[in-house]
Amino acid sequence: MDLLKDLKPHLMILDVRLPVISGVELYLRIKEDERFVDMRVLAITGFPDHPETIRMKQSGVDMILEKPITPRRIRKAVEKLLKNTP
Repeated sequence: MDLLKDLKPHLMILDVRLPVISGVELYLRIKEDERFVDMRVLAITGFPDHPETIRMKQSGVDMILEKPITPRRIRKAVEKLLKNTP
C-alpha cells in the first residue's frame, strides 16, 4: 500500500495467489481506500477453481484471466477495462 500512496493508477494487474498476502486480501485493502474506488483490477490465476480465485470473483474484481496468458489477451483485457475509465 505504501507504493500506492503517491500514485493514482487506473488499473492494477494482480495475481490471485501471492507469496506474502493473498491477492484477495490485497484487493480488499485497496478497494477500502477511497482513492482507489475507481481503479480497475485485472486478476490473473493459474488455478481457476482454487478457493482464493472463487473468493476473488465473489469480492467483485473487475476481470479474471486464466493462465497461460498471451500479451494479446492482456492487451484486450486492459483495453476493455479502461474503455470507460474517467
